[in-house]
Formats: sequence, C-alpha cells, structure tokens
Amino acid sequence: MLTSKSKSGQEGMSVIEIMVAVFLIFVMFVVYLSALNTIKLIKQSNYSDRAYHIANKQMEDIRAIPFASITNGTTPISDPELTSLPLGTGSYTITDNGAMTGVKDVVVTVSWTDSNTKSVVLQTRIGNGGINP
Repeated sequence: MLTSKSKSGQEGMSVIEIMVAVFLIFVMFVVYLSALNTIKLIKQSNYSDRAYHIANKQMEDIRAIPFASITNGTTPISDPELTSLPLGTGSYTITDNGAMTGVKDVVVTVSWTDSNTKSVVLQTRIGNGGINP
C-alpha cells in the first residue's frame, strides 16, 4: 500500500533555521577576520621587539668602547639578528654634542619593511668619563 506524506510533515528548512544558519556563518566570519588581524598585530609586535633588542645591544656595544676611541660618523650595523626582520637594516650615528664638550650624541636606528617601512630609534649621550665623571 502506498502512503503519502501529509502536508503537516516537514519537507525543508524553515525561515528561522535559515536565519540561524546565516547568523552562525556571519559570526564565524567575524571571528576569522579578528584572528587574522590578531596574527598581523602579533607579527608586527615581534618585529618591533626584535628591532628594539638589536638596537639596544648595539647601544651597549658602543658604550663599552673607550671614549677616546669613539669616532664620529654613520656606521652600518652588522648584527646577524637583522636577518630575522624582513629587509632589516641598521646603522648608528655618532656626533659631537654642540652644547657640551666631551659629550657625543649616539643615535641607533633599526629599520625593516613589512607592509611599509618601520623603524626603532634609540638615542643617548656618551660622556668622557662615563655617566658620573
């Protein structure tokens, strides 16, 4: 004997089920985009942190040089850690301080290019006789 489905039986999805499915897809899409932005920010933060550590190490290396041996000019940084930055470069510049004799200004710059060029710049002064002459 053949039976037919009654008209009250469910044969598809209701409008509410479709709306819930679309809402869930939308929520998953928003979470996915947020995760992508978070990954990008973490990556940029890591690059910034590495650049800061490279610049700080270079600054400490310059401070370890006797004052009489420090010469003015711009010198590239040859730290192997620069390869961990995309297109990473670095240099330091030493100049005589115009206001104080026996003092040199030091500027260390580490730059990299991720989506655009960014850099970390550290500045200090080095005096003849150290911090407390």
